Order: sequence, then structure tokens, then C-alpha cells
Amino acid sequence: MICISSWVKQIANDADKFYSDLQDTINNVSTNDMHIIMGDLNARMGGNQQQLSSTNSVEPFIADVEYENGARLVDLCEINNIIVSNTFFQQKLLHQTSWMRPGNKIWHMIDYTLVKKTFRSSVKDVRLYRRASGAAQVDQNGPP
Repeated sequence: MICISSWVKQIANDADKFYSDLQDTINNVSTNDMHIIMGDLNARMGGNQQQLSSTNSVEPFIADVEYENGARLVDLCEINNIIVSNTFFQQKLLHQTSWMRPGNKIWHMIDYTLVKKTFRSSVKDVRLYRRASGAAQVDQNGPP
């Protein structure tokens, strides 16, 4: 089992480098191992639900609107036969979303758990816990 923890900045150049580095990391691990990639990928997926579901990497339980890094994330998953396992399980918004832009009251899904498609049946549930205390965490440098 290969576990990769990640975090990507909001800035486009940093995101390009991040996804390139993540692809290099994926390329350097055995294809037979279970890959689990977890973290703040600063990506918001949504919008055209039918198009996203047709990728086979994303399922219908998406709690957001599309954002540029969301397309990067879907592309990465498609290239590497990875699923966005968060989207395969219906959860309350409290357990899907993790980031709120300062000054508004809308929560966004930017933290993901990615798994190789071949290990899809090994994933029984994916649920987000914002913080142990249940308090909201507001990231000043999150997505727009």
C-alpha cells in the first residue's frame, strides 16, 4: 500500500507544478500496489454532472461547483485509473465539505481521498471530519 499525503496552493503555477510532481510520484510507485492519495487538493468539482460521471473516476455525490483545479484532478484520475472515492458515497454536507471562504457561508469540497480503480471494492466508506472539536476551519488562502 502506498499512501501519499498532499496539499496544493491556490496559485495556478504552483498547482501546475503540484500536479506534475504528483504524476511523477505516481509514475514511480509500483502499479500493483494500492495507491491512496489524501489531502487538500484545492480542487472543486461539479457543474456538468453527466460529463463528470461519464469519466468513471467521479460519481454523483459532489457537493460543489467546478473550479479550475477540479479539471486537473479529474484528468489526473483518468490518466492513472484512479477514482475520487469521496464522490462514491452519499454523506451529509458536513462530512463532504471542509473549506469556507472568509466572508461567506458556503462550504466547499477540496479535500479528497483517491484510490486506484482496481481497489474500488476495498473502499467501504469515505467521510470527512473537519476537526476533532467540530469547529469550522477557515483557510485564508483557499480557492476563490
